[in-house]
Amino acid sequence: MCWHGFVPSTSSLTCIDGNLGSPFACIKAHQNTCEQPTVVPNGALRACVETNLVEGSLCTVACTAGYVGQPSVLHCLSGGRLQPASFSCAEAPCEFPTGVS
Repeated sequence: MCWHGFVPSTSSLTCIDGNLGSPFACIKAHQNTCEQPTVVPNGALRACVETNLVEGSLCTVACTAGYVGQPSVLHCLSGGRLQPASFSCAEAPCEFPTGVS
C-alpha cells in the first residue's frame, strides 16, 4: 500500500523460484508509468535494468549472460506505452581479437 498521492509502480507482483519478477515501488500518482515488458527467451527475470519506468525514462533491456537485447533500450512514452513495444535477446556476437594477423 502506498501513501496518499502515490501509486504502486506495477499492478501485480509475480513470484518465480522465490524471486519477485517486478520490484515494487510507490511513485507519484500523476506520473504515467510503463509496465516491465514480458520476459522473452534468454531474457533476465526482470526485463528492464531499471525498476521505476515513468514517462520519459528508458528501459535498458536485460538478457542472460551471452545474449544482448535487440533493441538494447526501450522508451517509456505518455500513456504508459513502451517504444518499441517488444524486444528479443539474441546471442552475443564474438569479437575478433585485436593485434592478430
